Amino acid sequence: MQLENLVITGGLGFIGSHFIKEILRKKDYNLHKLINVDYMGYGSNAKNLLDVEDDKRYKHVNSDISSPGALKSIAYENRIDL
Repeated sequence: MQLENLVITGGLGFIGSHFIKEILRKKDYNLHKLINVDYMGYGSNAKNLLDVEDDKRYKHVNSDISSPGALKSIAYENRIDL
């Protein structure tokens, strides 16, 4: 499966962080970049992803997805596929 550049929103939460770990663990994806967009609100916990923060494919962006153009800008800058 081709997932070259992927964006996940809310990845510092319980479900999002487990999803990110699973995607990064799988070797059958051609993943170059996984961008985690999380505003660091009440459900966010940066400790959830301490074990992947050194993975060169992973990047956290502290941004509010409800702000105009935030996701569009992130998607454009990182050439997001999905």
